[in-house]
Amino acid sequence: MTVKKAYKTLIITVIFMMLTIIFYAFHVSKLSLSWAMSGFVISVLGSIISIVVSIRESSHKREISDGFWAKQRFEILDWLTFLSVSLMGIFLVFMFIVLPSVVRFSSMEPTLYPGDRVVVYHFMYEPELNDVVIVKIDEETYYIKRVHAMPGDIIRFYDMGDGNYRIQINGEFPKSPEDQYYIIDILGKEAVLEKMDGEELIADYYLVFGDNANNSIDSRSKDIGPIHIDQIVGKAILRLWPFGGIK
Repeated sequence: MTVKKAYKTLIITVIFMMLTIIFYAFHVSKLSLSWAMSGFVISVLGSIISIVVSIRESSHKREISDGFWAKQRFEILDWLTFLSVSLMGIFLVFMFIVLPSVVRFSSMEPTLYPGDRVVVYHFMYEPELNDVVIVKIDEETYYIKRVHAMPGDIIRFYDMGDGNYRIQINGEFPKSPEDQYYIIDILGKEAVLEKMDGEELIADYYLVFGDNANNSIDSRSKDIGPIHIDQIVGKAILRLWPFGGIK
């Protein structure tokens, strides 16, 4: 690696570091990926080390070129620099823009199945109706669900006579992709009512359901209820395996 190339690498490293600081300052993502930040920091250190060594080696020309390091040092430093810069870019993308993930459970069947690989977009993401979203329940638990009700939507419950209720949203009864109505019990209904003003869902809260209406822990559960906007961290935009779009 030449001194000129080393300084170009330094500029790229500084740009990546500045972008990371700016993105964190403006909270462009609701995800907190400690492993990605650790990888980014290690990549930055690797880049800086390769830059310093490259400048040092370039400024001390060797008349004798015996030995593996003496012969291969610049090629090794080139590869180390390429790897460090590439990893910085990858971790930066993972932390703030898109992130690959794996579906673990069956709550989104038939749209998504356990084992499906998806791409999650999370850069300044704002939920929209029918989006397939990633919901943060706690630091270790994330669910993938579909947005069925937005803040201000009219929510009603129709008694089915067996202790359960059919949910109506804006005058319509939502159905799953397999034409199943979304049913909620009395405890789930009470959890939803806590986040309503009259018949309206209050600001910043959403109802999210799984496409597998009969086998999904979602906003119908008393332990989950309506989801705050800060818990919706991103949107599944693409299925990597098997490859395809997400509707």
